[in-house]
Amino acid sequence: MDLSGQKLKTVPGEVFQFKNLNALDLSGNKIKQLPDSLGKLVYLQEFRASRNKLTVMPPSLCKLVHLKRLDMSRNALEALPKCIGAWTELVSLDLWDNDLAEFPEEMSKMKALRFMDLRAIQFEVPEMEYIQELVPKAKVYFSQPCNCGM
Repeated sequence: MDLSGQKLKTVPGEVFQFKNLNALDLSGNKIKQLPDSLGKLVYLQEFRASRNKLTVMPPSLCKLVHLKRLDMSRNALEALPKCIGAWTELVSLDLWDNDLAEFPEEMSKMKALRFMDLRAIQFEVPEMEYIQELVPKAKVYFSQPCNCGM
């Protein structure tokens, strides 16, 4: 279901009538918060919510255990929920251009992860090494670290 670029401020309730939905694109809207009812779409394999105004990734997203691809790039996410380890089938995680500072160790349960984009987020080298250790099988894309203190 493609609802991208519709200037939506909320997720339309009608979406949740499609219990067997396997792909949902909410990119390029003005959504500030994802509803907990998103967790009811248990068959989702692909979810895109890039280019919105999201600051929180709700724990209800972790109920989407069949996700293969998740794109939440270009938002203002500050942290990832600890339940992220439930995404054992996730292959691609795009978090490019967010405000992330915390990466829970539960990410180490994401054994299928092969791609994670963290560009345009400032990390120091030890943080980058920690994140890569959490997901050793994934290719993690970082921006160059800032040598701001030098």
